[in-house]
Amino acid sequence: MLVVIAGAELFTGNNLMVSTITWSAFLVKNLVPVTIGNVIGGAVFVGLGYWGAYLRPSK
Repeated sequence: MLVVIAGAELFTGNNLMVSTITWSAFLVKNLVPVTIGNVIGGAVFVGLGYWGAYLRPSK
């Protein structure tokens, strides 16, 4: 994690506050929203793919 932070600071020139990065912030602001988005998006797109391949009414 420190390598990524140091790399981001070197390439973007931003002064990152390492003290603001916590496990609770990571879980609440990153992991939970990303996981929810992946579950919803995966269900929608996989469901649409299966619907289009197998369940779509024939003309």
